[in-house]
Amino acid sequence: MALPHVQLAGNIASDPELRYTPQGHAVVTFSVACNKRRWDQQQNQWVDDSVTFLRCEAWGNLATNTADTIAKGMPVVITGTLRQDNWETKNGEKRTTYVVTIATIGPNLAYTVANVHRATTNNNAGQQTHTRNQSPTGGFGQQDACNSQPQNTGGFAQSDNEEPPF
Repeated sequence: MALPHVQLAGNIASDPELRYTPQGHAVVTFSVACNKRRWDQQQNQWVDDSVTFLRCEAWGNLATNTADTIAKGMPVVITGTLRQDNWETKNGEKRTTYVVTIATIGPNLAYTVANVHRATTNNNAGQQTHTRNQSPTGGFGQQDACNSQPQNTGGFAQSDNEEPPF
């Protein structure tokens, strides 16, 4: 049976954690917060109704590119497959979590401006190494806010219009 395909739009809820398996495969993990919004007629504005947090993972080049690009708070869109992981605690309690294995990830351009560039990789002696862009950049190719002067354009600013487009 095939795993269900999912599409998510949300905000990165935890900084990505990049690590490597004993076989040398890159994997990145992080959480995404997906908000359900509704129109509140009494307040005359959109309000968050509920939040769903999902663990996400990406493998290989997608893992290293994702780790180099995203950070907590960034709005993203993700496609992938959803699986359920079950385990038992030391106390014998049964636990369940849901994990999205990412096929694609990118900035949510409804809330962000992105300057995208192609990642470069080198193949040395059968091992793949990832080369980061040498210019100081923040998420999605934007100038690093910690190492640059404030700007009025670009970056990861939220849109003034928070309403859904429908």
